[in-house]
Amino acid sequence: MSDILHTYVPRVKDRDIQGKPYVTVSAKGISNGLSDTYNDGADFGPDTMLNATSPNQYGPPYTNTWGIQEAVNYVATLGGGTVILKAGTYTWGSVTQHVAVQPGVTIKGEGIDATIIQIENSTVQTSVPFWLYSNTRVTGISFIMAYNNNPNYTPSSILIMNPSSHIEIDHCSFDQQAVAWYIQFSATFNTSSPPTGYITDVRIHDNIFHANVQGTTDECITVNNADGVEIYDNYFYTDNTTSNASSAFFDIYDYSRNVSVHDNYFEVNGPSPGQIAIFQDALNCEFVNNVIYNATQNSPVVLGIYTATQYLKVANNIVYGPFGAGISSFSYFIQFGLLSSASGAVQNGAGGPDGNVSQNAGFNDYITIENNVVIGPYLLFGYAFSGYQNFTFLKVEGNVFATLNAWWYNFDNLSRNNGTIIFRNNMEIGDLLIGATYVGGGHPWLILSGTSSYTIENAIIEGNRFPYATAFASSTALNNVALQYITNLIFRDNLLGGCGQNSVGITNYLSISNVSQAVIEDNWAIDKSPNVPVLSTSVAGTTAGTVYMEEINYRTNYKKVILNLSGYENDTTTNQTISFPLPFNTVAAIALNTTGLTISASTSGITITSPNSTATYSGIIIVEGY
Repeated sequence: MSDILHTYVPRVKDRDIQGKPYVTVSAKGISNGLSDTYNDGADFGPDTMLNATSPNQYGPPYTNTWGIQEAVNYVATLGGGTVILKAGTYTWGSVTQHVAVQPGVTIKGEGIDATIIQIENSTVQTSVPFWLYSNTRVTGISFIMAYNNNPNYTPSSILIMNPSSHIEIDHCSFDQQAVAWYIQFSATFNTSSPPTGYITDVRIHDNIFHANVQGTTDECITVNNADGVEIYDNYFYTDNTTSNASSAFFDIYDYSRNVSVHDNYFEVNGPSPGQIAIFQDALNCEFVNNVIYNATQNSPVVLGIYTATQYLKVANNIVYGPFGAGISSFSYFIQFGLLSSASGAVQNGAGGPDGNVSQNAGFNDYITIENNVVIGPYLLFGYAFSGYQNFTFLKVEGNVFATLNAWWYNFDNLSRNNGTIIFRNNMEIGDLLIGATYVGGGHPWLILSGTSSYTIENAIIEGNRFPYATAFASSTALNNVALQYITNLIFRDNLLGGCGQNSVGITNYLSISNVSQAVIEDNWAIDKSPNVPVLSTSVAGTTAGTVYMEEINYRTNYKKVILNLSGYENDTTTNQTISFPLPFNTVAAIALNTTGLTISASTSGITITSPNSTATYSGIIIVEGY
């Protein structure tokens, strides 16, 4: 889609305006020497008298908004209607005032690259071209918001006033961002008090946003203090004209709720933003059905989920970019960040207006991440800022990932409120795309770790694929999945590969410590041929034969291990001790022994008393306990 501007230039859809008041505005006139007739035959334009109340009133003094404000005022007095900006360039200079788009008025250009709003000089203070109030629409206009990409100053293109409702911005293009946001929502809150009003029912769709920031970083769209916003079917991109990428293509910020961001295309083809998108102190929002492509290796974060964002759905997105040996295109798929405690004027925090989530005030919570395809992150999940996560509910389900390093690494204190964390039916395919020796980075794919003070409550990890992963600089055997300080753990039906160049022994697959109320069953090692259960091991007899051990039940109140001896021989005087895949907690006892050998059991394993003979032994041993 690098040539999208040539192939995808949305044009304004014709709307039936018969029977509704509409007027025309031209950028050409006698006063600016661009026409030999007043306003080039339009109803309003550069020749319009300042504060004219009807068409065909001419200055001087001339309008300071190209006659757009006068046209808006006139249509508004008729109960609303359409102001058509004819093709041409409408220059905003230091004395050009903003246009207050009054309720009931649509400003309609003649299409992208036809009707143009152009900032004249970026070295002086220039007004935001359009201020939108309730029941307004802007469509079919190109906004060029800096003068030759001068970064010294540029205003926003559109400011949505607060409170207001029923606003639509569509089929526009935004270029030469320079400094400010393209679309800005006005806020009515401060650091100690909630909003006095909200912006509601806003639709932003079918637009092109060129995030070619030249100065300090700002997003293309900043949503503040809004309730009910839909951002869809837009194209956001950076390219080699971008000297300083924005902090994100858009952000959903403080006191915003019920925001849907869906079916957009995001392309990074130059300097990348810090994050593709940001949700911070957002409530009941979704980021779904979007496509994110990074053509570079600049490694932005795909999605930042920050302070007190709750009830967020991230689903059905396609994320991809360069991916290979030592090559990743995103630093994280999702980066979490939060306050170190519940404080501050946030809607999901102490003193916030939403009592339904005050039980976990100040923290990210109720996050669902499902059915996404993500190719090319270095780490799947990361965190920023200080403090700890405190999920009451987090679900990661049905995703396909191709990750260079690890999924969830070194997260502590994930849940302090008896919460539930679910990793279910996710598939890691990075090893299938670029080879097992190039993924993993020597880290476990998944570490879920509480502390001795705060355990993770209710962790469900089932049906996932964790492949073989290589430690680049070490032959030390590592664990593929590490779980500790967890109460109520279910770990089952997972496929695991080894981890580390020394891929022998059960310690390469699963490490569990300080876990209570656990069910661990039906997990399989996929890097052995044929595949074998993860909680199994095969050990050679001291002299000859084999001992195959499988821990078929691992629950808090019941554990069971079956050993199968085949041609076992020990002609020395030394007993052989074999460790269980995972240790018992309290008691381990021999329930069955058909081998003819003397066997004893402890919570850590069995000991086979040496027969000190050349005889061979075969049979089954069953150890049960808890």
